[in-house]
Amino acid sequence: MNKFIANWWRSQQFKLAISRGNTRQAMQLLQEMQKSGARLSWLEKLFRDKLQLEIYSQQYKQEVKSLKNKLNDALQELENINTQEQNSQVLVPEQEFIESVYKNFNLKYHDLQYRGLQFWRRYIESRKTLINAYFRFVTDDIFNFNSQSSNLPEDFFDFIIISHCFFLESQKKQQANSIYQEIINTSIKRNGYVILIIQDKKLFKSYDMPRTEDISQEQYIVNQFVSDLDLELVWYRYLTSRDSRKPCSAIEFAKFADEKLPKQLYMTSLIQKYFDQRHNYNY
Repeated sequence: MNKFIANWWRSQQFKLAISRGNTRQAMQLLQEMQKSGARLSWLEKLFRDKLQLEIYSQQYKQEVKSLKNKLNDALQELENINTQEQNSQVLVPEQEFIESVYKNFNLKYHDLQYRGLQFWRRYIESRKTLINAYFRFVTDDIFNFNSQSSNLPEDFFDFIIISHCFFLESQKKQQANSIYQEIINTSIKRNGYVILIIQDKKLFKSYDMPRTEDISQEQYIVNQFVSDLDLELVWYRYLTSRDSRKPCSAIEFAKFADEKLPKQLYMTSLIQKYFDQRHNYNY
């Protein structure tokens, strides 16, 4: 199919998608037309500008809300400072704690890199009475949340991180999102934050969209991703070792890494020796 006919066909499909209210398909067709270098019609330009305005509007609302929250927090902090000044006390080191640390852990003979979790567990277990500290290290299946939900504190966390634990299969995706929303609504403090970490290819694939250099479309998908968890976007960052958002082959990336990324001088020799690998490793 020659380029003129292909662009004409996309334009007709775009009009049909708009008339049916199929925004996702219209976005995909618009991206294809932009990639092909086709001249956009007034309707296609209007739709593109509408998407950009929606993003700007949402960002403006989020910035206003964020500023209001910061103002309220600043006022609350000022009130707390005034209260603390009225009831100020001099803080002194707790000698019992210092002696216990040196006695039980032989810190003179350990690197102050000593395993933090092991350190605190042993210290807390050695106490006859509980101390005002909270620590938890649990590895569990997210889909067993119902059996673990009672173990989570209410209105406790300043922030929660969800790292790469997202799903493409629709039923699992819906179930996981529902669990995340329950955790966020139950356990995070008011005005707390949620940090979401996801690979770009998984993010775009979950919305049936190809990866793109079109920032406005990327922002639209990020906003949709955050909205699906009933959250509001504060900011997002796209991190990559390359200078392009477009995917590349394994051979292309290996060449890029070898030419552009710093070598793992010490890890490479260990990996090659103990894991029988032949290629070099880069950061």
